[in-house]
Amino acid sequence: YEFAEKGDLIDYFVSKANSKEEVTIQQITNIFVNALSGLTYMHANGIVHRDVKLDNILIITDGVHKLADFGSVVFLNELNDDELCAECGAMLGTEDYIPPEMDRKANTYEASQNKIRALQEGRPNSREAVEKLLFQWDVFSAGETLSALLKCIPTDKQQSTEYRELQELASKMMSSDLTARPKDATEIDLQRLYTMAG
Repeated sequence: YEFAEKGDLIDYFVSKANSKEEVTIQQITNIFVNALSGLTYMHANGIVHRDVKLDNILIITDGVHKLADFGSVVFLNELNDDELCAECGAMLGTEDYIPPEMDRKANTYEASQNKIRALQEGRPNSREAVEKLLFQWDVFSAGETLSALLKCIPTDKQQSTEYRELQELASKMMSSDLTARPKDATEIDLQRLYTMAG
């Protein structure tokens, strides 16, 4: 186990606010790219987190942030089709970070249920479609997290090219159009984010 001496991002931003210390775009980008690197590794290995949010990003040291709380994790390679359908239908995670296609109240919910039914009926390529739903859940949650991080940037710094680029990335990650949202975290340009983080 690793001790996160500085707590999670909620603790971090409360302490920044209390000390009236400004948060920079470089700091936000560093936090996000650290967490996204972990998520990219997970997705590349068939693992879905399902609860990416500010509270689940820990500060190990200055400049080192890690994704935490693996209680809702799914190892896709270990699930048969029925188990995958059950996991996809399970409403886990945090309400504000659940994508619209997994929200029973949203008009896009029926489309995701059609993909699950196709898998239950054994239709070709349906497993990949359901796995993609789960990966895109994480991408959406990570986009919500980035959007929340960007709200910490002072208004006078929100006109920069870097800020706008991060805002566009967050919007793309949270798109209700699944064809516009990255299919998983491996599709996000980590190298560009590392460059922005300095």
